[in-house]
Amino acid sequence: MNIKSSTKFKIGIGIIVFIAVGTMSMFFYQYVKRFYVQETYQKTDLVLGHIDATIAYVQEELGPRMFHVLPKDDFVREAMSTSFVNKGVMSRFAKMFPGYAYRRVAIDPMNPKNKADNFEEGFIHKFSADRSGPLEWKGLISKDGQSYFIRVKGVVMRKECAACHGKPSNAPRSITKRYGTDHGFNWRVGDVVGLESLAIPMDDTFSRIQQVAFSIFCAGLTGMVLLSFALNYFYYVVTQRPLEKASAFFKSIVGGQRGLDVQFEAKGQDEISELAESFNHLIDHLRRSQQDFMSSESNYRRIFEGSKDAIIVADSEGTILDINSSGIDLLSIDNPGDVLGRLRIHDFFAEQESLDEFLDLLE
Repeated sequence: MNIKSSTKFKIGIGIIVFIAVGTMSMFFYQYVKRFYVQETYQKTDLVLGHIDATIAYVQEELGPRMFHVLPKDDFVREAMSTSFVNKGVMSRFAKMFPGYAYRRVAIDPMNPKNKADNFEEGFIHKFSADRSGPLEWKGLISKDGQSYFIRVKGVVMRKECAACHGKPSNAPRSITKRYGTDHGFNWRVGDVVGLESLAIPMDDTFSRIQQVAFSIFCAGLTGMVLLSFALNYFYYVVTQRPLEKASAFFKSIVGGQRGLDVQFEAKGQDEISELAESFNHLIDHLRRSQQDFMSSESNYRRIFEGSKDAIIVADSEGTILDINSSGIDLLSIDNPGDVLGRLRIHDFFAEQESLDEFLDLLE
């Protein structure tokens, strides 16, 4: 299949435009996605930092103060339990920011609602088994058909918490009476006793980013298509049209519509003008060659016809291609047009001996 260079150029431009716009859109989507994930991580950092500050305040300020104020073995969980205080604060936070899902869980919690699921339990075991690395993890997960950015952080038994969550003998009677002695009251300081996690749904955000990226793709593709039309027109004016004009000019010479006494005109000093100049040199050379050939043909014909000797031009099979006047007289030909290209020398001699004598005579 023959494809014109202009068509190849347009196809190439179209492929380049599609790849360029598609790559730009994908780069934009990935960049914005990474940027938003990083922003989300910073938001979770702020929230978890607020949680840590709340816990530290209860452990370092409010809890010790309450122990000094209250009678011995009394325990006010609303003011002295970091887990309870944190749950209360985050429940109010969840109402203000429903997109954030906060959980503080354990494998065997006092409250069954705070029991870790399989995903969370796996991190608790992982953090418990390997204390050399950071006790936190962040990333994107898929859960219940939804995408979430989640950040998990191990909860470590601290000295301040051991009074309630340590050995049963150390726990206040109000705690052991309320929950019994079989709800994890065997932790030691430094143990990973639970997990807190903060999850933020990302599907809506990723969908909006995809929509924006698709809009950019459509807008960029439209702009690049218009630009490609402009480039194609520029290519047509600068390159294709002069080449088509040159092609038509030489076809007219080959077809006989023009003689070799014409010149192809091209303005400017570019490659097209250089090509036109080369074409004109070629035409001049063909014209001179034609003139030389015609002159040579005229001299040949004058010698050929003026010779007193018979001159017969034949091919390898003896077919007569040309013959001069002396040859016509020699063979007694009435009409040369009936002979040239049709009869052979052998046709004029009935016997082979006569033909051989005639050939010897020509030699």
